[in-house]
Formats: sequence, C-alpha cells, structure tokens
Amino acid sequence: VWTTTPESAQRICSIPLSDFQAAAFSLDDRTLAVSSGPEIHLCDPQTGAIRETLQPAGSIVSLLSWSPDGTTLAAGCEDNKVQLFTVGTRQSVSTCSGHTQPVASLGWADGGKTLIAGGTGEVCVWDAQTGRLLHTIVDDCGAISADGRLIASRGQSAMRIWQADDAQLARTIVALRDRQYAAVSPDGHLRGSPD
Repeated sequence: VWTTTPESAQRICSIPLSDFQAAAFSLDDRTLAVSSGPEIHLCDPQTGAIRETLQPAGSIVSLLSWSPDGTTLAAGCEDNKVQLFTVGTRQSVSTCSGHTQPVASLGWADGGKTLIAGGTGEVCVWDAQTGRLLHTIVDDCGAISADGRLIASRGQSAMRIWQADDAQLARTIVALRDRQYAAVSPDGHLRGSPD
C-alpha cells in the first residue's frame, strides 16, 4: 500500500498475500478488501494486517466494490456471478446469477439498494438485498456515474447513456471522425459538432 502526492510516493505497508486479483478501499479508507482466489480478505491499510476473511466466493474474485454505506461488499467472480457479502457477519447474503460473461464493472445506485454490474454484451441491474434481476441492458458496460443514476454503455461507433432506475435510454452519442460528435436523444433530436 502506498501514499502518493504529486511530488512523491511512499510505501506504507505490504499485504501478506502472495497472489491477489482485486482490491478496493472502503469509502472511509479504513479497510482494504483484497481478493486472493475465491477468498476475500479485509486488511488494515496502515499496517497490512489481515483483520478477517469473508466466506469464500464460488470462484476466483476478479472485481470488488463497496456499497455507499460500507456494510456490503460486492464481488465479481469469474463464474459470471456477483456475490454480495455483509461485512459485519462475513457471510454471503445474496448471489446475482444471470450474467453470460465475467463482470467487468460494478457500481451502486439508490443508496446501495441497487447494484449495477456490467460486462461484455450486457449490463444487469440487481436488487442488492435479494439478488433479483431488475433490468438487463444489451450492450457493453463502460461506466457507472458516481451517483449511480446513469449507466454509460458502448457499442460499435456509439456510446449510450441509460437511466439506472428503469433502464431507459437517455441519450446516444455517435462517434464520428476527428473531433466531431453527434448526440441523438430518445425522441430523435440530433445535436452535433458545428463542422
């Protein structure tokens, strides 16, 4: 673990694991979740000590994301599932099954009640408490807005912006040549670069 400034980087500690696939800081920076194979370790980022280990996930964990309140940890696994863990009990509370490819991005909406998980060809919006699939967007996931209200997906020569709560298309941005752009609203209005 390192601390950085624009002028320097200083090593704080090492995590005592020989191999790990993913890491995520809690929002208060007091805990670092680190996956090693199917296990998830909660570490002290100041000392590197492993405080506790969560119940093993079903397969290798390749992506981690903390809920906004810091009580739940989402683990994107290589078996195309997302497991949700309650950190206080160290137990898996639900599994989001239904992805056809490994999950490449995770984000939260609605104060942590909704989990957005995207990968190649699909973005799934899940009820984070039950693991129930709410919506599926057929597109590649690119990014989730910081407030969890918007999902950006990408397809061939276009980026689409979706509303997370109802999976409705909000805007399409078409990629043109050089620095030109065009955006098409769902009702068909076109805005673009002047040239």
